[in-house]
Amino acid sequence: MPMSEFKIKREHKVNISFRTSQVYGMFDVPSDPITKFEIQGDIDLDFDWSVGLVTGPSGSGKTTIAKELFKLTETSEWNPAVSILDNFKKDLSAKDIISTLQGVGLSSPKSYLLPYHLLSNGQQFRADLARVISENDFIVYDEFTSVVDRTVAKAASLSVNKSIRRLRKKFIAVTCHEDVEEWLEPDWKFNTGTGNFARDCLRRPKIKIKITKGKVADWSRFYRHHYLTSSIGKSAQVYLAWVYLGQWVNVGFFSILPAMGMKGWRRGHRTVILPDYQGLGIGNKMIELTAQYLWDTQKIRFRATTSAPQIVNYRKKRPERWRLVDGVKNRAKSKSGIKTSAGRLTTSWEYLPS
Repeated sequence: MPMSEFKIKREHKVNISFRTSQVYGMFDVPSDPITKFEIQGDIDLDFDWSVGLVTGPSGSGKTTIAKELFKLTETSEWNPAVSILDNFKKDLSAKDIISTLQGVGLSSPKSYLLPYHLLSNGQQFRADLARVISENDFIVYDEFTSVVDRTVAKAASLSVNKSIRRLRKKFIAVTCHEDVEEWLEPDWKFNTGTGNFARDCLRRPKIKIKITKGKVADWSRFYRHHYLTSSIGKSAQVYLAWVYLGQWVNVGFFSILPAMGMKGWRRGHRTVILPDYQGLGIGNKMIELTAQYLWDTQKIRFRATTSAPQIVNYRKKRPERWRLVDGVKNRAKSKSGIKTSAGRLTTSWEYLPS
């Protein structure tokens, strides 16, 4: 949808009443009953793009531009009587819905089973994103990230970028929060405050992650976010993941146990990334840093079993670090040769240290 110069004019006739007359007097507002608004600029979209950003101060015309030049995407109502999964269109499979939810960083299976009103603000925002993305190929999202914590805003922006490009859709974020730009990594940006249009936008900073040794007692801060269980082995070795956001913040928990019958090996036990930080790729990095640390310090090898599609896809793309092995016992094989458990695709992997 190529476009170039535009000019939008708005006029509103003020209804003169006793109260409005008082405002004119109290604040020395010029007594012109006609309120006028005009915004102009140049937005050239005659190139291949996926993600755009309209930003600027409040009251500078962002929503007006989004309405006039594009069309705001309406968010659907949520039925409070059913889970968020059952609010998506009937022709979508559970697998498709979960893929879209995970694509915007909503990665906890427990949250999929809850009605919308029981989700946190950050989870609701991600659910709204997933739904509009599943229902539209061209999305113009007003007040993008306005109702969530800025950490959630950055994580969600990164997730949206990846999801939109993977699905080959188009997404325009409309927001007064310029801090999302480097995480959203838009192909273009229009600033309503300055009137500037740019195609050379900021790029996401590298996320700094480190791991430290933890204790089983640290599980008390993470267990409620585990998708499966609240229990943990008393002999588990614990590692904590930290990200740098002006200061180091503990956002992840990872524990390991000895691999039964395999001397010199450890296996994954419990993995949790706090909801506000999901979608940043911290979980995979946390596991790899721990596996590499085990090898570097003790020459211990690491293996892990998972059925999570995101983790499976990630490891498939990293053959230099992960090798798919036949390490799951007492499981029925699927037609593809990969073993299954309780109807789930289950894969077993070995980490290949550098």
